[in-house]
Amino acid sequence: MRAIGGPKPPRPNNFNEPSEWPNGLDGKPADPWRYAKFLYLLDPLTAEVFTLTSSTTGGRIGISDLSSQIQLMRNTRPGAVPIIELESRQMKTRFGMKPRPFFQVMGWRVKSDEATKLIADNADKGEEDDGKTIHPFDDDIPY
Repeated sequence: MRAIGGPKPPRPNNFNEPSEWPNGLDGKPADPWRYAKFLYLLDPLTAEVFTLTSSTTGGRIGISDLSSQIQLMRNTRPGAVPIIELESRQMKTRFGMKPRPFFQVMGWRVKSDEATKLIADNADKGEEDDGKTIHPFDDDIPY
């Protein structure tokens, strides 16, 4: 792990011998010490949390492109969160054309002060959940 904006961590000394490395995609020994990027995802309907990790060039490109979009949007709308859809793009590699992840921004959610105040006011009043469904498939079966 590294601090945001900080340097990459130092390489451990116990991975220096290529004869001990596992084989990579090309059948040759591949260095197991790789720099990886992580992307934390939240399903807005179920609140399930997922972590995508990638140490591939294509994965790093996809995550970096999304990060750049988020930074740009947050310069004008602090706290903005993207609603994304996973797609793929073709990328030229030494193994030929291969797919890489592409995170298409479908929209943005912005936390507003008014919404935060409304939630806090409702919590102070002790209002209970009204039982409304939050997922279209949670409706009652009529038979």
